[in-house]
Amino acid sequence: MILFHADDYGMNSIQSQRILACRSRGCLNSVSLLVTSPEAFQCASMLPGDIRCRLHLNLREGPCLSDPAGIRMLVDAQGYFRLSFGTMLFLSLVRKKSLKAQVKKEIRSQILRMQELMGRDAPLRVDSHGHYHMIPAVWDALFEVCGEMQVEISELRIPAEPFGPILKDPYLLVKAPVSGIVKNLVMHFLYACDRIAGRHPGDFDFKKKVPVFFGMIYTTRMTQIPVRRLLPSGGSPTRRAGTWSSCFIRETSRTTIPCGTNDSGRFTHHPTGPGRRRRSVRCLRTSKKARNQKT
Repeated sequence: MILFHADDYGMNSIQSQRILACRSRGCLNSVSLLVTSPEAFQCASMLPGDIRCRLHLNLREGPCLSDPAGIRMLVDAQGYFRLSFGTMLFLSLVRKKSLKAQVKKEIRSQILRMQELMGRDAPLRVDSHGHYHMIPAVWDALFEVCGEMQVEISELRIPAEPFGPILKDPYLLVKAPVSGIVKNLVMHFLYACDRIAGRHPGDFDFKKKVPVFFGMIYTTRMTQIPVRRLLPSGGSPTRRAGTWSSCFIRETSRTTIPCGTNDSGRFTHHPTGPGRRRRSVRCLRTSKKARNQKT
């Protein structure tokens, strides 16, 4: 089975409608639900019954679900996530025990919200906003919470894309952005660390529960050309089952930014880095122009 997947579903209703348009007009068949969004309930009600849905675990931006007083390492005074990937990775190395304890509180709240939105009997499929679940402290916290809640993870995204298809195709190799290659190397390293020292159950079946993933090297560039060139590269029928994440994202990524016209805009108004801060400024300007045109 091949999954064409879109992250960040539920960030706001406008973006979610555009994501669903990729299903009606294309081949999208899987989404990740951002349950921390103020519009998560509305967006979840819009989901068709035949589309696969994952928990898009969020520790990166926007409001938290648990009590901010109990997760001060993760959020600011208003209860909005404030740690970049690099900062959380550093804290995972120097203050892992205290960081993991706070992350567990938030993960528990997000799993409970996911069950509230999708039903307690729905399979728990997991990925994360910005791939934060690959950070060792978050990885351990996720599996410990699932064990305490007696919830089984039926599918887990590992954003460590195989290099083989890229190396075999000169076009993909030449066009591959250096930043994407570096990020993929980091994910492979963290995955190796998590597999060796992580707190996942010993009987967790990585072969069955972790589909092959494409979308890290070509982040925001999974247009038709790389997707078509990657599709025949899945190997044997077993390994061909996989996920192409955020396919054709070049169009949807542009529509993601101008949507923050209400409280859910704190996902862009509360940046975690200089690049996201610049995009936030453009978002605010675009939103003001749109409101002025309506009035």
